[in-house]
Amino acid sequence: MEELVSFISIILIFLHASFLYILLFVKDKRIKNKFSPKISVLIPAHNEEKIIGKTIQALLGDNYSNEKEIIILNDGSTDNTARVVSEFSKKYKMVKLISLKHKGKSGAINFGIKKSKNDVLVILDADSIVEKNSLKEIVEPLKNKKIGGVAGSIRAIRNKNPLTWFQDFEYVVSSGWRYLCTKINGNSILPGFSAFRKDALLKVNGFSSDTMTEDFDIVFNMKKAGYETMTSHAAVMFTDVPQNIRSFIKQRLRWGRGTIQVLKKHIKFLFSGKAEMLAVYSIPTQFYWYVHGLIFVPLTFYQILYYFQTSILINNPFSLPTLFYLFKWFSLYGMIDLIKNVIIGVYPFNLRLFLVIFSFLLSMVYTILLFLKFKKPDLKDFFVYFFFFPFSLLNLSIMGLSLIYEIFNKKSYNIWTKN
Repeated sequence: MEELVSFISIILIFLHASFLYILLFVKDKRIKNKFSPKISVLIPAHNEEKIIGKTIQALLGDNYSNEKEIIILNDGSTDNTARVVSEFSKKYKMVKLISLKHKGKSGAINFGIKKSKNDVLVILDADSIVEKNSLKEIVEPLKNKKIGGVAGSIRAIRNKNPLTWFQDFEYVVSSGWRYLCTKINGNSILPGFSAFRKDALLKVNGFSSDTMTEDFDIVFNMKKAGYETMTSHAAVMFTDVPQNIRSFIKQRLRWGRGTIQVLKKHIKFLFSGKAEMLAVYSIPTQFYWYVHGLIFVPLTFYQILYYFQTSILINNPFSLPTLFYLFKWFSLYGMIDLIKNVIIGVYPFNLRLFLVIFSFLLSMVYTILLFLKFKKPDLKDFFVYFFFFPFSLLNLSIMGLSLIYEIFNKKSYNIWTKN
């Protein structure tokens, strides 16, 4: 057991040390080209009446300096999405509504690509709000014709409940990781706010519908066609996120399964030598967390239950010592208490404790630096960080289950809704 804990800690030390090195010492790839072409914004929408108006309003309020058309691809909605969009199209010529039979997200986007009139496309999820200047920031890198797609930095709309706070915190970290991958030419995903060269999308036949994560799959197709992709951390979009556990689990299962589906689909390319930093760094570090979930989650619950049983023998399950024991496990206080007890000599210092503590400190420094770079932390962020461990256990559990399921699953398909 101690050997396994030590081994996991060594891997985490390597990962977070590499994250810190790239963050601090590899040159930033941000491109300032003063490039503001005419753009077409494609918004695939399926039953988005509650938020589509805010999405369009934010685009109208963006002070983009050149012409833009906003195409809402109403993909078989059964609510009032079409009516809401029609009200905007009557007032603003740039807003266009195209209603389709239910094609699925990829099919709707591909239809929009053909109908768009401009050579640079921005694809935006229907439940998302772009910050001002984000359109300018996300298209600038496309002046370089070697770049086929650019991802924005995704944040969560978090004014709903504490679950949305945790997701926003996680989005900052995941956007930071994509930023690191861009710095080493290994960007691996083009999520719900992305810009593309239209000719690049046409060259790869648009978005595929045979996986659950078309935004991950498109990166491989771009790479195979000779294009690079990147993340622009200055282009920020806020997206609506699941507001209850059930919706969250469904979303993450789709993400997890879709990621494995894409890796299975492109496995030969990854080992062809042509994937470069995708194969050398980005995909291995991404895939590791799925394996980590399979090992770390059962190990953690074994440790919790083993010592919890011991505690119950001494105290009743609802005694203050037992509850405090659980509080230490599921909050940052547990690591603080461990470090304190090592320093004052309560616990004998050994290699395993050193590795555990060192991996934790590296992770903490990396997270703090990400927030200093991308987001000014507030009280909600401190609360989330203090109680982030249960959320990460849930995420890792889903990733581990997704890996097991997709190893044996022979079918793959595209799911439209994110929740």
